[in-house]
Amino acid sequence: MTTERLLSRVAAIVLALVISPVIGLLSGIAWFEAGGKDSGGIAGFIVGIAVFALLVWKAGSLLQKVFERTRAGLPEPIASCLLFGVVGAVMLGGGMAAGILLLGHTRPEGWDFDRIPLWIGVGFMVFGVAGFVVGRRRRRVAH
Repeated sequence: MTTERLLSRVAAIVLALVISPVIGLLSGIAWFEAGGKDSGGIAGFIVGIAVFALLVWKAGSLLQKVFERTRAGLPEPIASCLLFGVVGAVMLGGGMAAGILLLGHTRPEGWDFDRIPLWIGVGFMVFGVAGFVVGRRRRRVAH
């Protein structure tokens, strides 16, 4: 499995974890308001699961193409640094957003929406450094 494929799968799963509960909740509310009083939760759950599956299935290959084009257009250590940094930002920031949305009132102390930008920056920096190291190794192997 190539690095771009692994990074695209991870980013697709995290994006699906963030987007699908929101879409499921909104569709459940819309179903309830449209007259399906008792089945709004079930409809929202089904739509959320369908959106999750669709995003994991389709977004992975789309992100992989974007990552491969980015890698082809930039010099190696910078491309890997950027790709790893973006995936790390999505993982930490998106993971925290998904945790807040899924856990609701039972979330841990300090997990608030105003801290998400901080974790996005931390994720970008930490994974960007790891990507820079991977990029330097790739460049050495290529030469």
